[in-house]
Amino acid sequence: MAAAHKVCLRDYPLIVPLFLNGLAPMEMMEHELPLHRKSLLARKSGKYKDGKGVVATESQTVMSYRKQLIDETLLQYKDICEGDTDAALELLFPNSGYKSRDVKRASIETQAQALMQCLMQLWPSEEVQLAMSLDDDLRVATEINDLIAWTVAFDKFCVSNAGNKFYNVREAEQAIKVVRMKGYDTPNYIKSFKQAATDARVCGSVQSEEDVVAQFFLNLNQASDAFYRYEFRHLDQSDVIASYIKKPLQAALDHALDFHKNTILTALARKRAGAQANTTITSRAELEKALKAGGSKDTQVSVQHSVMVSIMNENKKRKASSEGEENEKKKVKAKAEAKAKAEAKAEAKAKAEAKAKAEEKDNPVPKEDKDRKCFRFNSKNGCKFGDGCKYSHLA
Repeated sequence: MAAAHKVCLRDYPLIVPLFLNGLAPMEMMEHELPLHRKSLLARKSGKYKDGKGVVATESQTVMSYRKQLIDETLLQYKDICEGDTDAALELLFPNSGYKSRDVKRASIETQAQALMQCLMQLWPSEEVQLAMSLDDDLRVATEINDLIAWTVAFDKFCVSNAGNKFYNVREAEQAIKVVRMKGYDTPNYIKSFKQAATDARVCGSVQSEEDVVAQFFLNLNQASDAFYRYEFRHLDQSDVIASYIKKPLQAALDHALDFHKNTILTALARKRAGAQANTTITSRAELEKALKAGGSKDTQVSVQHSVMVSIMNENKKRKASSEGEENEKKKVKAKAEAKAKAEAKAEAKAKAEAKAKAEEKDNPVPKEDKDRKCFRFNSKNGCKFGDGCKYSHLA
């Protein structure tokens, strides 16, 4: 069937709700069906809820669902005269979309017929084809082109007609014992156990309803924060749980689901809130996660001593490393400044020497010649060289 589901999703998109979900499109409810198709199914059992919000255990026909939609429309719109079916249908199916709905209905019928031909004739082996053709439910569903009824009949065919009947019964009853609740996933356990019990009944199991209910209680999670001691409570006639042994399995399923919602989930939420309000940090990773997540002012967080010591040691190392880097930077800076000063001093000295050489070149110092007299000395303005004159200033 998994391969058939893939083919349906790929090649027959309009009948996906019919084949995979067991729900007929609304377009199928517009007109009354001919007499030979009055049993056409609109909603498969277990795939929809009734007016009370309870999952339905019986499939609903198109005509029944159509009448339900009309009645609900008449109750919702008070301005419609009581019993005015045509007005209700006009609200449900406006005339503006009449042609598109007809086209869609025709396409749905065509795709459903094509898929059932593949399921009945093309894909199974010859032996299985013969067995399926002899099954009355499959034959009737194929004749009236009822895909939902075909899936129901095929499930029944696979469970009841394949292999040895007594072997099937034994395996189905064993499946009831194997299905067990995992953790706090009550809804999934209820779904699995209900399916196993249904398969056992279809196979023709003679196991009583009381035994099935007792097995349901035995397979529950018996932990103290789940269904505590249910495996013994259903044996105590003074306990309210024992009363469910005499009731149908659905009553026990409903009780377990209500207990899960009202008691188990509430206790888990309270426990989770208490754990969040009083948290003990045992590692650096948990501390970082808590800091990122934040929390309310009522949250109390305690950090282990070892975590605080490791944080303090790391801070000291970081501080020492930071101070060492700072000192190293200061030393490098001082060396750079000293080098710059030395270079500036050497550059100034070189400039001074170059300047002195330039001045000496422009104003060369005269060589001394004391044997000759300086004629400027006795002039009106005198010698501008003074004592540094190379000529004699003696009279």
